[in-house]
Amino acid sequence: MTPELIATSPLVRCVETARLLAAEADKVEVVELDELRPGGDVAALLQWTAGQARKRERIAWVGHAPT
Repeated sequence: MTPELIATSPLVRCVETARLLAAEADKVEVVELDELRPGGDVAALLQWTAGQARKRERIAWVGHAPT
């Protein structure tokens, strides 16, 4: 399934990955979120995602392993 929105860490490799994913989909918005940085605020990320889910069904996250 193609995401309707891609949220990414603002760090370079994640942004590059998110843009590659977006290039494969049609008109997918990419947003950078500090919550997806290593050690980011997971509760805030979930809250942001819940708010976006009112408008979109498929949201992808691009972050860092193992966090």
